[in-house]
Amino acid sequence: MRILYLNDDWPPEAMGGAARVASDLAWKVVERGHKVEIITTVRNRREEGVFREKGVIVHRIYANYHERWRAWLSLYNPQTVEKVKKIISEFKPEVVHAHNVHFYLSYACLKVAKKSGAKVFLTAHDVMSFAYGKLKTKKFLEKGDCYLGFWDRIKQARKRFNPFREFFIRYYLRYVDKIIAVSEALKDALEQNGIDGVGVLYNGIDIFKWRVEEGEVERFKTENGLVDKKTVLFGGRLSEAKGEKQLRKAMEIVKKVVSEASLVVFGGGKEDLGKGVIGLGRIEGNDLRAAYGAAEVVVVPSVCFDSLPTVILEAMASGKPVVATKFGGAKEMVVDGETGYIVNPFNTEDLAKKITELLRDKEKVERFGLLGKEIVGEKFNLERQVDEILSLYKK
Repeated sequence: MRILYLNDDWPPEAMGGAARVASDLAWKVVERGHKVEIITTVRNRREEGVFREKGVIVHRIYANYHERWRAWLSLYNPQTVEKVKKIISEFKPEVVHAHNVHFYLSYACLKVAKKSGAKVFLTAHDVMSFAYGKLKTKKFLEKGDCYLGFWDRIKQARKRFNPFREFFIRYYLRYVDKIIAVSEALKDALEQNGIDGVGVLYNGIDIFKWRVEEGEVERFKTENGLVDKKTVLFGGRLSEAKGEKQLRKAMEIVKKVVSEASLVVFGGGKEDLGKGVIGLGRIEGNDLRAAYGAAEVVVVPSVCFDSLPTVILEAMASGKPVVATKFGGAKEMVVDGETGYIVNPFNTEDLAKKITELLRDKEKVERFGLLGKEIVGEKFNLERQVDEILSLYKK
C-alpha cells in the first residue's frame, strides 16, 4: 500500500507524544514493506523542503502564525493546504492517516485527502477536536463530565473564541473513514461532545528499545548528581495542567520521610525549576533510557484530561512503577496496586503517600515494574498496534 502520514510536527525536531507515536508507527509500517511518505510542518523557512529519512520521504512545509489565530487557521491554513494537495496528487496514496493536524496542517487537509480517492483515518490524541485547550472544567474534575457547552467554550477560549469552529470541524470530520481514539476515556469524551463512530486503538511501544545497560544508568546518575538519591521522575514541562502545584506540595511531604528523594524533570527547558528539582531539559536516546533506569518511580499527576500519557508507556517498558492521575486514560494502563497507583492528584497527601511507599519498598518497586513491563508487552505492543492499523487500512 501507498500510505501518507500527516502530523503537525515530527521527530527529531519534535518529541511530543503524538509525534513519537506517529513516527514509530510509520517506521514499522515501512518495515512491513509498504510505501510511506510523511507530511509535517516547520517554523523556520530554512528547514522547509523534501528530505529522505530512513528510506522515507518527509515533506516539511513552512507554517507559522500567532497562536491567537489558532481557532481560525486550524480549520483551513492557506500556508499548508495547497501544498498538501500537490503532494497528495503526486504521491497518490491509497491511505492518508492524520494524527495531530489541529494547529498547522489544519482540518481542511482531511477533505483534500478524501477528494483524492484515498481512505482517510484520523487518530485523536487529545481533546482539541472539541476543546480550545486542556480539559479541566470543574464538572469534569468533580464528576467526570467531559461535555463542553457553548458557554464553556467561550470561557475557555475568551477573546480567541470562533463561533464557527465546531461546525467546520464536524464538517471536515465527515471526510474521515474512521476516527481512532487512543483510549476508551478519550472515545467517551469525544462521544459526549457529538463525535460519533469512534474506535479505540491503544498506542504501542517497542519494549526492546527501552533496554539500558547498567553502566549507562550509573554514568547518568553521576553526571546529574543522582548518586545516593532516590529519583522521582516526571516527563514533560512542569505546568499547572500537568499538576506542578500538587507535585511540588507532595514532594515536600515525601522529603520529610525520605530525605534523599529528588524530583527529576525531563522534556521541558533547563530553566531553574526551584530548590530540590533537577531539570534535565530535552533528552533522548541513551540519556532518556538511563533517566528511566535511574528512577525508583515515575509520576504523572495531571489535573486535566490526559488521554494516554506516553510517559507511562515508556516507564512501563522500562520496568518502572507509575503513580498516575485518575483523570483520563492512565487508569487503562496502570493497574492500581499492581503496577503502580491511580490517585486524585488534588489529594496531595495521598499522592505523597504513594510515592513514599514506593521509595521505601524496593521489592514492591521491582514487582510492580516487572508486571508493568509484562502488561505493556502484551497490551501496548507496537507490533500489535501495527497489525491492527494495517487491518483497518485494508478493510
